[in-house]
Parts: sequence; structure tokens; C-alpha cells
Amino acid sequence: MIKAGHKGRILGALTNRHKKENSILTCNTWAKEIISSLSERDMLIAGVSLYWAEGSKSMNGNLSFVNSDPKMVLFMYKWFQKVFGLVREDFIIRIYINEIHNSRIEKVLIFWSHLLDFPQDLFRKTVYVKARQRKVYTNHDSYYGLLTIRIRKSSLIKYKILAMMELIRNADVAQVARASHS
Repeated sequence: MIKAGHKGRILGALTNRHKKENSILTCNTWAKEIISSLSERDMLIAGVSLYWAEGSKSMNGNLSFVNSDPKMVLFMYKWFQKVFGLVREDFIIRIYINEIHNSRIEKVLIFWSHLLDFPQDLFRKTVYVKARQRKVYTNHDSYYGLLTIRIRKSSLIKYKILAMMELIRNADVAQVARASHS
């Protein structure tokens, strides 16, 4: 009876795993149909939305975007360049990382430098965050900290992004949903 119960649990787990894999494949196909390609306007709105989530919003202070997701950071770095015509010299890049990664900092710098095609010597001094680790993370060797993208002389750019955010914030989502179903 114990062996049969164990076998049943394994079969149930495998069935659930296959259901999950099929659901993921179905959703991936659906997403590809819905978002087959992104227009320039789509990319503009995506960047504004990401900035809304991860950028500085106050009217005072610098324009800055902070995240640890390499793909999101790269998207925004290229987005700033394409949408606002920025060049390498316009960017101020800085890494924030827990001090337990001090011994890996060269690897971290190389990672971000290669990802952004941004020279290491142009990075600002790394900021080490002093926080007591209460748990051991399995991704210690693949964690590259938070990357901050700031832009020099960015007041006008920030005001433009904030204005676009306000338009998105005030959009009538119900109206958009009705239009997409008709």
C-alpha cells in the first residue's frame, strides 16, 4: 500500500508537471500571436512603463533607472539612446551591491561592461551596501547587483518621460479593452 501510494504521488507529480509545461507552451504561443513585433510606439510605451516602475519620479533630482535584471537594464540603456539620441558620454553608470560580493567585483564590472558595451573606467565608484545576510542565496555567483543608469543634463528628458507616464496613468483601460475585443 505504501509503494502504491508513493507511485501514485510520483505519477500525479508528473501529470502536474506536464500540465504546467503544456500551459507554458500554450501561453508562449498566445504571446507570440498577440505581440508578433513591436512598433516604435510600442517600444516607446514599454520604456515609459518600465521607467514608471523602476525610475525616479520626483520632479527634483536626476533622471535615474535602477534594476538588477540584465535584460531590463540593457533594454532601458538602448531605449534612452534610441528615443532621446543619447550617446555613451551622456550616461553615468554605477553598481550597488552587497558588501559580501566585494571579492567578485571585477567579475561584476566585467559583466555589466560587456552587457552594455560601456567601458569599465567610465563606471562610477561601486557602492557596497552593508546589510547583514540572514540567508545563503543559491545565486551568489550569478548575482550582479543593482545597476543605476543616470543621465547627465536630463531635466527635459525626465519631464518628457513623466508627461508620458501621466498619459498612461490616466488612460482608460476599460476603453482599450473594449476596443481590442471588437
